[in-house]
Amino acid sequence: MPIINRLYSLLILSLFFAGSCKKHDTTPPKPPVAEAGNPQTIQLPVNNATLTGSGASTNGSISSYQWTLVSGPSVPVLGQAGSSSTSVTGMIQGVYHFQFKVTDATGLTGTDTTSITVLAALIPPVANAGDSQTVQLPTSTATLTGSGTTTNGNITGYQWTLISGPNVPGISQPTASSTDITGLVGGTYYFQLKVTDAANLTGLDTTAVTVLYDVQTGLVAYYNFNGGNLNDSSGYGNNITFNNATPATDRLGRTNNAYSFDGVNSYMVVPNNGILSPTNITIMAIVKFNGFNMGICHSSEILMKGSQDQDQGVYALRVLQGDGSCAAQLDTSTQHFVGFYGNYGSTTSSYAQNYTIRTNTWVNVVYTFDGSTSKTYINGELSNTNAQAAQFNPNNFDIYIGKTQNPTYPYTFNGSIDEIRIYNRALSAQAIKQLSNLTN
Repeated sequence: MPIINRLYSLLILSLFFAGSCKKHDTTPPKPPVAEAGNPQTIQLPVNNATLTGSGASTNGSISSYQWTLVSGPSVPVLGQAGSSSTSVTGMIQGVYHFQFKVTDATGLTGTDTTSITVLAALIPPVANAGDSQTVQLPTSTATLTGSGTTTNGNITGYQWTLISGPNVPGISQPTASSTDITGLVGGTYYFQLKVTDAANLTGLDTTAVTVLYDVQTGLVAYYNFNGGNLNDSSGYGNNITFNNATPATDRLGRTNNAYSFDGVNSYMVVPNNGILSPTNITIMAIVKFNGFNMGICHSSEILMKGSQDQDQGVYALRVLQGDGSCAAQLDTSTQHFVGFYGNYGSTTSSYAQNYTIRTNTWVNVVYTFDGSTSKTYINGELSNTNAQAAQFNPNNFDIYIGKTQNPTYPYTFNGSIDEIRIYNRALSAQAIKQLSNLTN
């Protein structure tokens, strides 16, 4: 082979090997590796989490980090999006995907993604403390029966507590779904039931127990006039045997549930009965005046047991003008209620104070005597107290309603009467307040 050709071949081989060596010496750098962390799961009401990522590079250190939202049901707030670790707040139910990007000293980048799943909040259990109840003294017990429902397994606990009431009653099984309540007195109690479920969530509900005062014991005559009824609803048979009053509309607007008295001839009679001469007394009447007595003394009799004020064992509920002077002219501005009870010369009374009787207005008036004190109440509120004892020897007179049986001083009543009650005891102020609120 000629020398020139050999030199050319060597030159070609030299260039080949030189190019081959240069290619192996310039391997490109690898991008950094990003690690966004494991997926997370949280549950509302928790709506925040922390993303913590990291990066590794063969080209020196990581120079920057960047978190971005890829997808999600809302746009949360990334507190430190340019840091390896960032807070994420304001998330709602759903799945959020986040990208984590790292950049190394050579400007190369690496990415990774992670997710945060936000679960719906657990629903607290629903407590049911049961319907409100009403009991009446002398019954002083009740039973509370509650329940609970939950979507988180089952109800694991119950707790009854007293919220408020007139006293602290006994709760026999406070951690059971049903419990007896003892030692109740008049008034309204509120009880709370708390239920706890398997997720340790709780639910609350309240119920009320209203304890009515005893307005039945001691009732010896009761005339509600409902439907024109003239019979005694106390159970003692003290029925009205004479009546010439006219059926009327009661205080609630119901027809034929009251009686109207004309102020001239109208009245009713209840025959004498020994039980109608009690040693203590409550007289209650619900009345409305159409006008005032134009006759002698200008007094109006609601009811009276006795022929005249001077009889032994007399009692009455009356409207009196001023100081009771029979010589005075009619003065409608000084008409007031009075109740009295006792023997002639030993009679106790109580005049209602600070109440002006108005026509066409229903009013609940009560007189009580407990053996030492007389009281009057107007619409459930104490009007006057008179600490004065009285002797009492029963008489044999009938009870007259709407007038007296004395023709000289008839004191006829001009108006309507809705209800009358007579007790052989003095009702408490609370019981009288309760009576004033009754609507039937």
